[in-house]
Amino acid sequence: MPSSITSDRDYLEIVKNNNTLVSATSHNGDADGVYPQTVSPTGNSVTDYQGSSTITHSVGSVPIVRAFCDSDKNGRLHSTIRWTSGSYLADSGGATLLTLSTTATTKLIITSGVSVSNVPVYYRIYKFGTKGFTSDAEIDKIFAKSSTVKTLSAAVDSSTPVAATDTIAHGQGEKIFWSLEFSTDGTNWYKEGSVVFGSPDTATGPPGGPYSQYYYFTAYGSADATNFYVTYVHNYTSQKTIYTRYVLDYIGTAV
Repeated sequence: MPSSITSDRDYLEIVKNNNTLVSATSHNGDADGVYPQTVSPTGNSVTDYQGSSTITHSVGSVPIVRAFCDSDKNGRLHSTIRWTSGSYLADSGGATLLTLSTTATTKLIITSGVSVSNVPVYYRIYKFGTKGFTSDAEIDKIFAKSSTVKTLSAAVDSSTPVAATDTIAHGQGEKIFWSLEFSTDGTNWYKEGSVVFGSPDTATGPPGGPYSQYYYFTAYGSADATNFYVTYVHNYTSQKTIYTRYVLDYIGTAV
């Protein structure tokens, strides 16, 4: 694969590449972070806290957004819910980041089970479409790409997921961004943090249902200034092999 910039290729235009602090200190702190507006009930208006920061991008169309938050404020970035608790509907800890974009703004929404202030959020906003590269532009500077595979042991039961994490030194000495996909067959690939559900666990309900648990698997990344972490999760009562592929890039990419 070519590693240099060439004039016959187009590159996504980065219109915003920055960071900010977002607090979630009140219930109903942002209506867009409250279930069922979100795809996960981590934003409960009664028990959880929400807050947001709105970035004006003026792209004129809905942009592509990559966003990462230091949800535990310990220097480690996350971009998705961590599905490692006893229920696949619950975050195992820390704040959760959601994004919502319009043709003029991108909202960075934090939801949390406890009140949190000044959560660092790093974001990159891209114009949807392509443009020729110019010397004034910023681009994603990828410094590594690779893949992993992990075979996890069987879960004791479907309500007790099995999780494992690979620690991969990236050697950059600074926080990084990443993109990751996962698969169990090497053919069908899913965005990190997506939860792929299988059949119901028929032991968790009467014959014919309804059932309280479904089998699922997922994988996602996180990173700090030293390592990139790949976490694999499933709740099948048999072994599960999960594949990932990923690229790593720098947060600061001014050219």
